[in-house]
Amino acid sequence: MKDNCLFDLLNDIEESNLPFVAYREPNKKTIKMVVQNNQILDTLSDMGKSGFVFAPFDDKMESIIFDLNNSKYFETEYKHKECSSLSVKLISTDNYSKQKHMDLVNGTVSFINETGRVDKIVISRKEINKLDDEIDKKELFESLLNKYIDAFVYIWYHPKVGTWLGASPEVLLKTRGDEFETMALAGTQVYKENEANLWSDKEIKEQKYVQDYISKTCNDIGLRTRKSKIYNKKAGKLVHICTDIKGTLNKDISLNDLIGQLHPTPAVCGTPKDLSKEYILDKESYNRNFYTGFLGEINIENKSNLYVNLRCLELEKDNINLYIGGGITKDSNAEDEWEETVNKAKTIKSVFAD
Repeated sequence: MKDNCLFDLLNDIEESNLPFVAYREPNKKTIKMVVQNNQILDTLSDMGKSGFVFAPFDDKMESIIFDLNNSKYFETEYKHKECSSLSVKLISTDNYSKQKHMDLVNGTVSFINETGRVDKIVISRKEINKLDDEIDKKELFESLLNKYIDAFVYIWYHPKVGTWLGASPEVLLKTRGDEFETMALAGTQVYKENEANLWSDKEIKEQKYVQDYISKTCNDIGLRTRKSKIYNKKAGKLVHICTDIKGTLNKDISLNDLIGQLHPTPAVCGTPKDLSKEYILDKESYNRNFYTGFLGEINIENKSNLYVNLRCLELEKDNINLYIGGGITKDSNAEDEWEETVNKAKTIKSVFAD
């Protein structure tokens, strides 16, 4: 299937109003697509199924699956193109102020210091924007494909849920038979082309919390892991501190068990997980929904490829909702944390007209 055929197919699917997802993994030249045969909202009750899963941040909410038994599956080669930004502009209508976010950060720092039981909590915000003109979803998807070659780029739609798009840099879990791989990702800076990115003690500690949690979680359920050296992982115009973590599953640990232990990771929730999640659900002024959940393939050809849903947007009739956040520790500075969310928002905003 050629590029233009793929986008013609997306046109046909939109007209039929069928649930679908189209996606490309980091640095790959293949776009895959799963199209459900009906409009049923199929929730995931069994990790033994094969298909594409879309899971929310709150693991008490149901995950959605496009089951391959009830779907068509397509693949096509895609050539990267140099493309300009879309002609559509974003117009901010959000009344969520900088001061409100800084107050939440300062309150979180106080909570961490007062309890003495929490190392890190990830605080986020939702930014609501209007569109100054009608937008073509396919053009938006293609723009993300071309701007973020090193990210997991997707467009996901269900008539009973809505439309989400994103360009995520973070692997939640990959499996190949018995082998698994995840990553500890934290810290955010604007990428510097011709000079080194220098990390603060706060950012290094934040990444170590994630790394230590994942290693301990795997070890506690009987899985031995091995870690790469820390390295800088570029994601569009941003860069993060990263460690790859690999290991081998055993017959006593299922895919469901491992995902349950990893999600939500400290990179999107905090440590310890339960206390951090409770704080987030209580103090954040909105429902994250699928932001900082996970999505991707499960059990396709004996492989699973799951990514954390970061750098994403929700496309409503007249609105584009952006979701951005950052990790808060006892050393966090509220002004810096606000600027980090502003830089992260630029990942998605860069595809729109200035």
